[in-house]
Amino acid sequence: MPEVTEQASPPRPRRGMLGFYVAGFVFLGLVGLCAWLWTPIRILYWETKVTRAGAEGDGYSASAAAVELVRIGPAARPAIRRLLRSATPGLRWDMLTGIRDANQKWVVAEVVDSCRDEQDGKILGFAASVMRHLVGITLSARSEETAALRRQILDWWEREGKAKYGEGGK
Repeated sequence: MPEVTEQASPPRPRRGMLGFYVAGFVFLGLVGLCAWLWTPIRILYWETKVTRAGAEGDGYSASAAAVELVRIGPAARPAIRRLLRSATPGLRWDMLTGIRDANQKWVVAEVVDSCRDEQDGKILGFAASVMRHLVGITLSARSEETAALRRQILDWWEREGKAKYGEGGK
């Protein structure tokens, strides 16, 4: 019988690691991008949630979403400013309710800024109530006296609020 000799198998082609490294860097890039965009995406999500719930007339859901928006922190300042300047009074009320419930003092400047242009006496009175809750100021004017109430809030801001709570209240 003829002797069977083992034939050497052809050499395997060497696979490079380039694909592995490219895939790894793409993955890490996506993780980094998501981490970088996490806060803006959360802000957009909660701002949209406040707006939709307010438009549907669901004050409880809008206020709860506003609490979550305020709890994000100062990065949410532009969104809070937009919501406090909304043309819809109910949405402004819901946002003020969320600010009160979140109990975050950094947002005082935005409440003061919203009081500058607020024409609705009830909302201005509620903003004064929120200010009382957040920082403990006492105002003598009633909510029906819109101009006097606004003046007291702005005077307090110039006297002591700006020094304690920042320059956000222009």
